[in-house]
Amino acid sequence: MAITFHQNPQAITPSDNDVLWTFSSNQTGQQNFEFKIELLVDSVVVFVGKVFPIQTNAAYFNAVEILRSLVPAPIIDSSPTVSQNNGDELLFENSSVRIVRLRVTERYGTTIADQATATSTSITVWKAALSELQWIGFNSVDYTINDTSRLFMTNFPRGYKYWVTREQNNYLQIINPTENSLSLRILNFDDAEVYSFGSQQSGLYFFNGNIEKWFIVFGMTTSPFYIYSILIDTITVTESLRFDVLEPCNESRTVFFLNKLGGVDSWTFTARLQVQRNFERSEFQKKFGSLNGNAYDYNTYEGRYQNFHNKSQSTEIIDSDWLQPEVHAWLVRELLESPLVWTEDSEGVKTRWTIQNSTSEEGQDKTELWRQLSLEMKPSLQSYSVTL
Repeated sequence: MAITFHQNPQAITPSDNDVLWTFSSNQTGQQNFEFKIELLVDSVVVFVGKVFPIQTNAAYFNAVEILRSLVPAPIIDSSPTVSQNNGDELLFENSSVRIVRLRVTERYGTTIADQATATSTSITVWKAALSELQWIGFNSVDYTINDTSRLFMTNFPRGYKYWVTREQNNYLQIINPTENSLSLRILNFDDAEVYSFGSQQSGLYFFNGNIEKWFIVFGMTTSPFYIYSILIDTITVTESLRFDVLEPCNESRTVFFLNKLGGVDSWTFTARLQVQRNFERSEFQKKFGSLNGNAYDYNTYEGRYQNFHNKSQSTEIIDSDWLQPEVHAWLVRELLESPLVWTEDSEGVKTRWTIQNSTSEEGQDKTELWRQLSLEMKPSLQSYSVTL
């Protein structure tokens, strides 16, 4: 009696793509044979089912439909209060991470009963959903700190200007595979500042690269530089991701969104801001006039038609500045598809929005070098009147 696992998901794998194991048994010829499946999330059984051999003695199980609903979106810590020598508030672990295993049991016999059992190795699952094209070539090692430079978890097209403002939070995510001492290094043309977070356990970590908050950590006053880069030091380094500081001459709005890799990206919209409000009204028709004592009165205040309840929903339309085609296409694929979009005020308080754009062309036509993106956003809260 033996169960063999032949294929496991990647050691660190996204929750909303296939999370699939293949396995076999040398007892599939037994009467009434079946595999009992138990999915364990953080050591708790969350699903029990059964599958049957498909090819000879092999079968598979895909847990994506279960994990998609069980693994939550990460809680993004805005670290609104940062003091010198307290930069630890600028590092926080991804709260969506779950540890998953699959337990498989042979069942067979005239009176069917449990027989041998085997349990897969543990994998780390976090809330993310890659496009099928990206999923085919995805390797979590590309984002896992190791002995070579690794990528931050963003699909922003490298080599283009990633604009941020001085005051905004700027979240970067990386995978730490084992216990490591992590440090964040900020570089500009003539200076480099490093802050050590000390030893950190394995997991997915967000770093807040808000440049104003790092001035506080380093005991600096506001720096005049307009370009800076961020990398993570450990036994080696991550990529050095460059940011250009934007100082808009008019009112701007920075929109944050959960990207397909489960990280957080942002973009600052500096052009048009237009607010529209749609109203939904409830009214009734009453008799004209009313009996008042012994007299039947008619007056303009009572009338015939009356509202008894109204509600409204606003929609904001914001336009970006002119974008290069690759950056425009990135925003279309990542921002317009994201289910989690928000804005933040100066205290880090978040307001969630839903995106209303139904179609958008991706900016990849080389004959059209620049494009703008109009973003239609509806707040998650509603306004309504008293009910009469």
